[in-house]
Amino acid sequence: MYGYFLEMHTSSYGRKENGKIKISNNEWRKIAKFLEKPLEEIYESDENLLVVLNDNSSDTGNVACPNVANYNIAHSLLENQNKYIEKLEEEINKLKAELHLSKCDSSLL
Repeated sequence: MYGYFLEMHTSSYGRKENGKIKISNNEWRKIAKFLEKPLEEIYESDENLLVVLNDNSSDTGNVACPNVANYNIAHSLLENQNKYIEKLEEEINKLKAELHLSKCDSSLL
């Protein structure tokens, strides 16, 4: 029904309805007009989007859920990100220790 109103094939609308394809702002406006509802009442922002990062490109057969985006990320990229995060955490801890020592030194004066 909405697919016809939005001038798109039923399968395309189904992918949008299931959250596999993003609904454009123009399409949200058309749906609101069709339903005779304010846009704010039906609009779904990406703020509540849950992102699931997969470390391989194989299809695991998971059921598609609304508001869930699945991205396939190479395992090496995830490892690289984790190493970088560890390095940043070490730097933060080092700076915290230096700050603590600095505060201790200044309290002795």
